[in-house]
Amino acid sequence: MELRWACQQGLWVRPALSVIPMGWHSAVGLVQEAVRDVVFQRAGVPRSISTEKNRPLPEGKSFAVVYLDNFDEIEIIKRSTSKSTKKGRS
Repeated sequence: MELRWACQQGLWVRPALSVIPMGWHSAVGLVQEAVRDVVFQRAGVPRSISTEKNRPLPEGKSFAVVYLDNFDEIEIIKRSTSKSTKKGRS
């Protein structure tokens, strides 16, 4: 089976991939900051609603959770109070 590339015959090509090596100690931190940049700077999600380690929870009803390749926006719809009940007693 012959592979046909869209280039001249006899031309040497060096394919390359740009990846972050997952065995590297700082890989998770680097990816986390890159994703936060995409979410908060480029997509325009306000950083003030971000829930992050070592920071207090944001004020208001909306929260953003960014972790590696995930983005979740949580919104409080209704607050309720739970009442404990004693089950099993007559």
